[in-house]
Amino acid sequence: MANTYKLIEAVTLGSDTATVTFSSIPSTYKDLQILTSVRVDRTGTSVNMGLRFNSNSSNYTNFALVSYGNTADRLYSTALDQFGYWYSPGSTATASTFSNQSVYIPNYAGSRSKSVSIDSTSEHNGTDTNLLIFSGLWNDSAAITSISLSNYQGSNLKTGSTFYLYGIKNS
Repeated sequence: MANTYKLIEAVTLGSDTATVTFSSIPSTYKDLQILTSVRVDRTGTSVNMGLRFNSNSSNYTNFALVSYGNTADRLYSTALDQFGYWYSPGSTATASTFSNQSVYIPNYAGSRSKSVSIDSTSEHNGTDTNLLIFSGLWNDSAAITSISLSNYQGSNLKTGSTFYLYGIKNS
């Protein structure tokens, strides 16, 4: 059985913006996938990004394996107000470099907790480029009807950042 991907919404920022929100997500798909290419205006070479469902600020659990150039580390947090720990180049990173993320959300319209996986790289032509594999759980029974993406520390997403939301069906 093959999967069929359908573009639900695409956003390319024409100006710096604090948050990108996909709203009114239809419940007609089995899974969701978000592909992003992001840069932020916060000082730093790799800056935390955040993901929130339905404007809800509770019941998020994160686990991430991160490589900082030539070292690996494990991050673990509970009771966060959103999914965090994926990275984007900040204002001191090499000019015109962007991070790339793939966010996968299976069974987003179901009535049980929602799992999330994220693969991310924050390339900035430096020796401490971050690679991240992330797994998370949103412990809520509500169907996901909106998804917000932002800089975890409150900075703006830069002009030229792109966000694509896909619905996935089994065919």
